[in-house]
Amino acid sequence: WRLVILYRDMGKWDEYANLLSKKIVIYTNPIEEKIDIYQELVRIYRDILHQEDKLPQLYEQWLELNPTCDEAVTYLLSHYEQQNQWKEYIRVLKLKAEDSEDNVKADAYLRIAKISLEQLSERADATDFFEKAFNLAPQTSEAYDYLNAFYRKDRKWDKLIILQKKWTEN
Repeated sequence: WRLVILYRDMGKWDEYANLLSKKIVIYTNPIEEKIDIYQELVRIYRDILHQEDKLPQLYEQWLELNPTCDEAVTYLLSHYEQQNQWKEYIRVLKLKAEDSEDNVKADAYLRIAKISLEQLSERADATDFFEKAFNLAPQTSEAYDYLNAFYRKDRKWDKLIILQKKWTEN
């Protein structure tokens, strides 16, 4: 640790970040300490070295340790949206949804459904996520409208009846 502290105090940021990165690999102590190191690495690469290209990988590694980390989720969602990396965006959004309240989860599923349909042209996945969103929040008109049209078009009458029954109950 002395060399790490010395590099930090001397402002040798590349060397400091390099040693911290190595420390994560060999360091097997509590996850909280690894998370602290990732936070520090993000700060160094973002604020001091201005090496934005390192951030996605760091945030991904941080997210592996702490799947509910808002900072990592927020950054990665923004990054993947800007890069049009929709499958990665969906993967992170699913992680965010897992530990969320039903209304937040329903909103996430609705977003995933729209991306699956509009960006990826994956109709089956879109339908699956519209169904999940509707089951969590049956008052969601967007999910209802899509599923209503889909079930009619594909002649899935049993599902259409269930959908309309749930819709009228809410």
